[in-house]
Amino acid sequence: MKSSLFIWGLSAALLSSPAYAGSIQAETAMTHIQALQQTKNITGKVLDERGEPMIGVSVVVKGTKSGAITDFDGNFKIQTSTNAKT
Repeated sequence: MKSSLFIWGLSAALLSSPAYAGSIQAETAMTHIQALQQTKNITGKVLDERGEPMIGVSVVVKGTKSGAITDFDGNFKIQTSTNAKT
């Protein structure tokens, strides 16, 4: 009799876990969506004094860890928070 109660209790615990995990995933997805809504894209092109594109230049948003490296044409795109200033 004790073993059947143990099996039933274990089964109930295992069956309830996916519902809990699903709610955690939903909360994580909502947090991710909110974070995306609070971001902006900064794009630009880095040129030298002759107007030629500069390849491989590091561009960083001041006071953040958001940055990018320019491509073959000198272009960059950075995704950062909406409250970034410079």
